[in-house]
Amino acid sequence: MKVLLLAPMSSVHERFGRAGISALRALGCEIHLAANFSSSAHDKAYGRRMEAEGFLLHDLPFARHSLKKNLHLLPGLRRLLREEAFDLVHCHTETGGILTRLAMSAAGETRYLYAPHGMSFYKGSSLKSQLLYRPVEKWICAGMQKNLAMNGEELELLQKWNPETAGYIHGVGLDVEGITALSVDRAAKRVELGVPEGAVLLLSVGELNENKNHRVVLEALSRLPHENLCYMICGEGDRREALRRQAEASGIRLLLPGYRYDVREILKIADLFLFPSLHEGLPVSVMEAMAAGLPVVCSDIRGNIDLIRDGENGLLCAPNDADGFAKAISALLCDSALAERMAARSREVVADFSLPRVTCEMQEIYEGVLQPCRKTHR
Repeated sequence: MKVLLLAPMSSVHERFGRAGISALRALGCEIHLAANFSSSAHDKAYGRRMEAEGFLLHDLPFARHSLKKNLHLLPGLRRLLREEAFDLVHCHTETGGILTRLAMSAAGETRYLYAPHGMSFYKGSSLKSQLLYRPVEKWICAGMQKNLAMNGEELELLQKWNPETAGYIHGVGLDVEGITALSVDRAAKRVELGVPEGAVLLLSVGELNENKNHRVVLEALSRLPHENLCYMICGEGDRREALRRQAEASGIRLLLPGYRYDVREILKIADLFLFPSLHEGLPVSVMEAMAAGLPVVCSDIRGNIDLIRDGENGLLCAPNDADGFAKAISALLCDSALAERMAARSREVVADFSLPRVTCEMQEIYEGVLQPCRKTHR
């Protein structure tokens, strides 16, 4: 059986594809990977590593966040699908779904599977996003044999559109055991990152953009005694300078170490995890924080509420409620027993999202989608 896993950027395969790859290997499939494997040194290194492990790579120069720029890839993608005659194409993200839907042929035996990783419209989103993105997502899903939700809101929607093609998995498969067992020299790591001695370290992980909404945390911290607090955001983006200025104006110690490949180590030296996004699919960074044993304060949105149950294993706040975030942060910092109890419960909850669990789910889904192809190959 020949399978193509398609995503715009190689980082999607690297961060989110382990469970699917493991499941396909267990099924004895020939695995092809399509993505942009040449946009950075890290992408190139990942591509070489995957080729060394026996995967067949197709380097497609996708652009980030620009469907218009990616439309020129359609002829090459159509040719790839036609010449390789894959038994299954599993496309990731909205961009991957749109291009696959445009490139697929009505003829042939190829089966198609789609994982949106968080649809661009959601409950509470603008009328514009509802009118623009909802019909696009519905059109993508209509061409697939299986559509995979990773949160309850999207599963409900997919079942409404077509219960026969709707499926659910517990995220992308997290290395829960590896994170839990990771040992870090707390003092040395803090010195490396410039965390002041004795400071309470509050951590967020995510791009420095409007959606990640880090500004609301800075607003919340400005309303608390923050002399002993240090806020770190791991990520890059166009809001970097605005966040720096906001923190400076409020006298908040803010660390912006950029994009980090050692996030799991940093989680081990933090005291509290904050995640105030406006919208998500199912955030891996929250799951990693849960596995690392951190108490979590996050926004009350799709994806987050699939992981954090308010008052049980964390605290939820309306995305733009700075007062609510301030109260939640204060509650956990002032009550260590509460924080520890919530962190312990998070470790239990996140077990459902582990790599072995999701690999088994993906294997079952792949077997179901590939079953007609297996009959053809006999």
